[in-house]
This record gives sequence, structure tokens and C-alpha cells, in this order.
Amino acid sequence: MWDKVAAQAGPIAGFLENQLRAGFQPAPQVEIAARKPAHGVRPVPYWGTLERVAYRALTTAAVADLDPFDRSPQTYINFITEPGRYARDRQPARAQNRLGEFFLFLESPVKYVVKSDITAFYQFIDHAVLANELLLLGVNFELIEALMELLAEVQGRNYGLPQLLDASDMLSEIYADRIERDLLRSGFAAWRFNDDFRIACDTYADSLAAIEALDAAARRVGLVLSEHKTVTVGIVKYILDALGLSPSEAGQAVNLDDVEDIVGDYTDDFGKEDADAAYDVIRKAEVRSADFVVGPEEAHSINLSSIRGEDVRLLRRAINGLTLAGDARAVDEIVQLARYAPSLTPNLMRYLRTIGDQCEPQDDAWDDIIEAVDRLAGEVALNAWQNMWLVDVIHDLGLLSRDLGDEEAAKRRAEWVDDLRRDTENEALRAAATRALAAQGLISLTSVIAAADRTSDALLHFYTSAGRECAQLLTGIEATEAQKALTAWAKSSKLHGFLLGDS
Repeated sequence: MWDKVAAQAGPIAGFLENQLRAGFQPAPQVEIAARKPAHGVRPVPYWGTLERVAYRALTTAAVADLDPFDRSPQTYINFITEPGRYARDRQPARAQNRLGEFFLFLESPVKYVVKSDITAFYQFIDHAVLANELLLLGVNFELIEALMELLAEVQGRNYGLPQLLDASDMLSEIYADRIERDLLRSGFAAWRFNDDFRIACDTYADSLAAIEALDAAARRVGLVLSEHKTVTVGIVKYILDALGLSPSEAGQAVNLDDVEDIVGDYTDDFGKEDADAAYDVIRKAEVRSADFVVGPEEAHSINLSSIRGEDVRLLRRAINGLTLAGDARAVDEIVQLARYAPSLTPNLMRYLRTIGDQCEPQDDAWDDIIEAVDRLAGEVALNAWQNMWLVDVIHDLGLLSRDLGDEEAAKRRAEWVDDLRRDTENEALRAAATRALAAQGLISLTSVIAAADRTSDALLHFYTSAGRECAQLLTGIEATEAQKALTAWAKSSKLHGFLLGDS
């Protein structure tokens, strides 16, 4: 989609400007609940093309004169290690002449580090507080007003920022900075990365005071600390835990709200040359009974029946490493991992897609992928978000095509996808299922257009893609009639025309 938008950047900007001048009526967002490592969920919003462009433009203009923020992997590493550097720098001068730098931390007055973050940070950012903060920073009032109105109209509420968008990262940084400033003004040695905080303390009493101060600062802006992630650790243990962190090969920016749960995605990756080690991690992950006795061989393996946050991070890194290497050995483990570590679904589906793209139908790995997909659809309880990822894999690998050789299996998959389309209450999943069916001619173009007309334009890119793929399969008089329908659909608005392109 975004390649089409980028190619038409000028005309789209002009169209959007006219819409804004005329009184832009933004399409409401569509949300889907992503699974988190434990039992929680995180809402993932879908915004329409015009809404996203307007949001990014207004935010960029609003923060243009403010200090830029940096959420690179290296910045996170610096954040993690800063309390240790602070403790080292506060050592008595006589300690500098002794051997063994690490053990000199025992002579530092810094004895504890408070670790904490904010519960559902993006979801509960108060628009009124954010607007006031922007105003105090000298941002143009009309820009602030337009930005807050857009957020409220698209989300249907006066709080919260949509996650996974750069504009939200910019605004959330301004919001969280207010909490950090409160701590620094109170004299605490505090550091922050997004909504993640570290506070260095000399005594345990100081750490209690730091937690209370952080909690009060968060509550003043309508937020609360994550109770199970607010802990006090000794400085030596903290330094041991932080040792060896380094940026990942991928080098991607960090912009999710739950930094601790994704640390493994951008530190200490398994590279292409580490495929054996990555596979070993996955192969040794197992489901254990409550009375299982852990022996020497299982001491460093993962128990999927009581999986921990660090286990999820390690598995994520291992799956990403095998994806990078194009190593198919873990395909047989995908179903079990999806069942016991549902937050890994995006990584698992990307892995299946990558391996599938490099396979031929006669390869054993291809048969393993098909078996994994069918078992996920038939045996594993998946929520709408997980089903959406699975449907995308089915679409991308063409697993609804009867040309694969097993017409009965393709028919069963098509029925499963069609049942999702008909029965789901989630509009995003319905759109993904429609596209998968349309790509194989299993739903008519008129049905695609009718479904798009009933749905928020936040999902228009799904339906225009479905329409194009459906029309490309047709020949003769059917192709002619489909082209007429696409042309008429494209004239619904400039946006429709941009997304349908040269159909």
C-alpha cells in the first residue's frame, strides 16, 4: 500500500489538504487485540491512509522545534547501563587505584536500582494533559487543537495514542518526559527510555522513596505504575543482568510500549551463523508436568507449561535467527510454540512465510509447512489477531489454490477462512479473510466492493488489494466487467483511485 501512497505523495497531500479545509471527517480506527507474553492483550489499531498521513504531518509540525528523541537499540543499551556508570563514578577516589573494576562497585555508595514502567502507557495518555504540555513547550495552539481533535475523532475517546505509529512515539516521549522531570527536580538519579524507568539509590529507604515519587508523578498525569514490574534490585545484581547487552544485527528502532518484553528482539541476536544454537533453543523447549524432575540436561531448557518473560525473549530471538538464516528445521515446532507462547505469533508466521517462499512443492519442508498451517487452524485456540496472521500466511503462500495438488485440503482451508470471514466480529480479520479468498477467486469482486462499503476506510487498503487480486484472475467478458466495476469503485474518491492504481 505505502509504495502506492509514496508514488502519489504530492496529489495525496493536495487531496488531504482540501479535505482538511472542507472539514475532514476521519474514518474511525479498527482495533484488534494482540496477545502478550502472559495472559494479557495489547490493542493494535488500524488507521486509514489519510488519517495516518494527517496524524504524522500534524505531529511532525508540532514537534519540529523540540529536541529530537532517539529510541535506537544503542540508546536503550545506554539507558540500561547508565545506573552502573553512575555507581562507578560515585566510588571513593581511593578505589580508582585498585584492581578489578567490577568489584569496586561494592565500594560505591549506590546500593540499589529501582526498575519500573507504566501500565498500558499509550492507552491512557490523557489528551488534555498532552495538549497542555505541548502548549507549555510553545507549540502553536491551532496545531495542538487540530491534533487533539483528530485523535479524539479517530479513536472515539479523549485519551490514548495509537501504538506502532511514529507520531505516537513522538507524542508519548513528550508526555513521559514530564514524569522524568518531576523525578530529576526532586533530586533522584533517574533515567528513562520511553515509559521504562531506572532510579539509582544509596539505601533501601531511598528506593522506597523513589518508588513513591515515581508513582506520584505518574498519577499526576493520569497513569499508574506496573505493580509486577516495579522492583528494587541490588546494584551488583543489576550490573550482572546488564552485562553483555549489545545492539542487534537488525538494528531496528524500538517503539513498542512494553520494552522489557521485547529486549531480546534488539539485543544479542542469533545471526545466520548461529542457526544451530538457535535451533537448539527451540528444540529443547518442552511441556513438562508439575511433578517433572529437572535433570542436568534440562537445566538450561525452556518449560513451555510455565513460560517466563525471559523464555519468550529467548525463543523470539531464536525464531528470528532461523528466519534470517532460512533454516527450516524448526517448522515442526511451530504449532507447540504458538499454543504456549502466543505472543510469538508474528515471529512464527514470518518464519513460516520465509521458509515457504524458498521451498518447492516437492520439498519436505513444504509439506511440513502445510501440516503446521492446518494444525494451527484446526487444533489450536487462536484469537482474532493470531487468526489474522495465519490467514496472511495462507494468502501469501497461496495455500487456498487448488493447483497445489490436494484439492480437498485446499477446499477445507478455504471453508475455514470463509467461516472466519462470515462469523468474526473483528473487522480487521474479516478484511484479511476476504483478501485471502479473493486472491484465489473464491469470492466475487462485487462482494469485495460491498464489504468495503460496509467497513471503515481504515481497512480500505485490504479491500482494494483484494479487488485487484480478484480482477487479475478473470478473463474474457468477466475481466471486462470487472474492470468496469473497478473503474467505478476507483471514482468513489481520490483515495480509492490512488489505492486501486492501474487496476
